[in-house]
Amino acid sequence: MNFSERLRQSRNYDESFEAYSDYIAILGLQSMSYTFIPESPFSKHNDIPPKVLIKNKFTSICRKNYKEASFKLHEHIVGEIRKGKACKVYFWEEKLKRNPQESPRNSWDGCSILTAKSLHGTGIVSVVTNEKNYPCQMYFQENKNILFSATETFHNHVITHSYEIAPFIMQTIFVGLTSTERKVLKCLLDGLRVPEIANVIYRSKGHVENLVREIRIKVGGELPNGKPSITKDKLLHFCGLMKVYEEL
Repeated sequence: MNFSERLRQSRNYDESFEAYSDYIAILGLQSMSYTFIPESPFSKHNDIPPKVLIKNKFTSICRKNYKEASFKLHEHIVGEIRKGKACKVYFWEEKLKRNPQESPRNSWDGCSILTAKSLHGTGIVSVVTNEKNYPCQMYFQENKNILFSATETFHNHVITHSYEIAPFIMQTIFVGLTSTERKVLKCLLDGLRVPEIANVIYRSKGHVENLVREIRIKVGGELPNGKPSITKDKLLHFCGLMKVYEEL
């Protein structure tokens, strides 16, 4: 089964990553990682933590440095992405030459490639070459077109399939909702009006209206005057895009 077909048949983030990493291995890179940095449409939640997946064959040195965060390049790239200043490719060797204190180990060579930024997030692919006679910059120059193409194909698959990225959104944006608020939100997504929701949860209409207001604030933030910064329609539209209903 080819790369595109495996992506088409994947049903979650991990399966898609496995298809992509296996394809990258065919290109001659056995060590790699992928970091997905979600973007939230709501300023209140602009710090959704990245999701990092590491290929099993990622070198032990890289694993150690990632775990201990002693190699700061990834954190540096994430910071630049958050600020909108990131470039397309980072070569680790160049970074270490400029800032040798950032890693106690410089016997391995690699680069990090950024995907195009979208409304849902940015991806970082990091690859390592262990051949001293075949440095990463040389590999990249010889294979950049196919590497870019495969990376964008994988990343576009992730950001266009809500079942891939909804868990990231749910973990941060909706984590603060109470069980009653989740029930009310689910009723809204079912198309129920406030009086109907009041009958479902055995509360007054005023109580339901207050719950809806609280949900809007928890998800989208609050204006200086204390009002929710997002409308109910915007809340429901976003929930529909992210298929939040299945997670409630």
